Amino acid sequence: MNQWVIPAIGSFLLWGLWSFLPKIITRYISPQSMVFYEVIGGIIFTIIMLSAFNFRPDPHLRGAILSVVAGIIGFAGSLCFFYAVSYGPISLISVFSALYPIIAILLATLFLGEILTLKQIIGIVFGLISITLIVS
Repeated sequence: MNQWVIPAIGSFLLWGLWSFLPKIITRYISPQSMVFYEVIGGIIFTIIMLSAFNFRPDPHLRGAILSVVAGIIGFAGSLCFFYAVSYGPISLISVFSALYPIIAILLATLFLGEILTLKQIIGIVFGLISITLIVS
């Protein structure tokens, strides 16, 4: 089995649960409060996991800055997601937002020189068609 399969299954399961919980949580607190508490949860998780591995951050300034930017973008995306699920159906919003890899794929082809196969292009087109079908 490839080394990436188990972590990919973990992210699939955990992100699936993560994308479901906000519909319940936003019944009790605002999306802004949810981001606040999610950050606290992230800090707790980070302290536990990093302590378990005797982690020391890499001293690379560009990597650190880009990581902070990625964190800001990720939490801004989370806030948008939390707002969306507080107003609309989780069944549609989770599928719609789960098409975010299309953005990563397009950016990878434009900026990293990655090549798309015909099959991948067809998959992206189907993903874009699915967005149209989901929101209409």
